[in-house]
Amino acid sequence: MKRMIFNIRPDLKGKVELRDILLKKFNCSQCGEETIDGWEFDLDGTRQLITAATVCNRCGTKELSSLVTDELIQKRVDSLLSNWYFLPDKETAGFRNFQPVNELIKEAKQKAMNYVGAFSQDDLKEKNLLIMGNPGTGKTHLSKAIARTLKARGFKVGFIPAVELFNKIKGTFDSGSSERLYEDMKKLDLLIIDDMGVETTKLNDVSWTVRTWTEIIDARLGLANIWTTNLDDTHLGEVVGQRAFSRMYEDTRFIDLFTDDYRKTKTIK
Repeated sequence: MKRMIFNIRPDLKGKVELRDILLKKFNCSQCGEETIDGWEFDLDGTRQLITAATVCNRCGTKELSSLVTDELIQKRVDSLLSNWYFLPDKETAGFRNFQPVNELIKEAKQKAMNYVGAFSQDDLKEKNLLIMGNPGTGKTHLSKAIARTLKARGFKVGFIPAVELFNKIKGTFDSGSSERLYEDMKKLDLLIIDDMGVETTKLNDVSWTVRTWTEIIDARLGLANIWTTNLDDTHLGEVVGQRAFSRMYEDTRFIDLFTDDYRKTKTIK
């Protein structure tokens, strides 16, 4: 055991005699117990202390186990987001580059920013946001800004267009994996479904669409959701069905953006 010191400190060979080295036990830096092997010796008139490690085997095993667990958790989160976060890394939509052109849109931006602040502080009075308005008023931009901000703060955020969501569900028909899909949906801290109402174009799919919206809304009950749509109250209820529509109104704050298309106010210079 004494000779092991020269494996750790080969520079001590010839400077320290083996007979002058004392074996000692030192305290683990984590648990504080006297379990660390080490050596005590004189070098050029100065007393030296060297330890074989800083943590004991037990603490080292716990630390390694914790690191492995954290890595597995992160891999699962990354896998989850890869299936639900439909925003590319190059996406730039944010609050800073969202320019309101009237008071209605300015108020909508503030509500969206307030939602992000309350979400981050776990202080939401209403868990959900329903952003309704005619095309081009910034609904998708605001929802992307919310998604990017909260994801950057470490939350598990899903952002998916309604069309992609329904394609994903249809893709489980052959494999029978829809249950897994809904389970993954429940793991998200926030799910943003963009552009509700354009996911079905075939009349014979309407009843299935209504039933599926009910399953989606039910799966996310009690969890935070944001929905955007070009439809008003009447038409949205027809698309998702009255049961799902009623559930969407529970614990929800509304942002009304039925106004003139703000893109038309921009001129090419």
